[in-house]
Amino acid sequence: VASGEIDLSSADRLQAQLRALLSTARRVVLDLRLVVFVDLTALRCMLTVEKASRHSGVEFLLVPGPQQVQRLFEVTGSEDALRFIEPSRIDRGRM
Repeated sequence: VASGEIDLSSADRLQAQLRALLSTARRVVLDLRLVVFVDLTALRCMLTVEKASRHSGVEFLLVPGPQQVQRLFEVTGSEDALRFIEPSRIDRGRM
């Protein structure tokens, strides 16, 4: 679960944490519901992790954030490059 802002000051740290999970998990889910701001650095982070997950055979999923967060994915057209899942699938433990 990410929270607050994902930007230039935090995206590299998030990317490192997510990439570390790729070596130990079959599925990595990044929950964006508590994120209030993302910038292009955050987008690059998520796209980089998504690409690395494909190479590792790990499923990388995102739980959509608030509208202001999802707006970046919509404006850049990157929402099709990332796999979003409904929060209810996480909350009920069904993926």
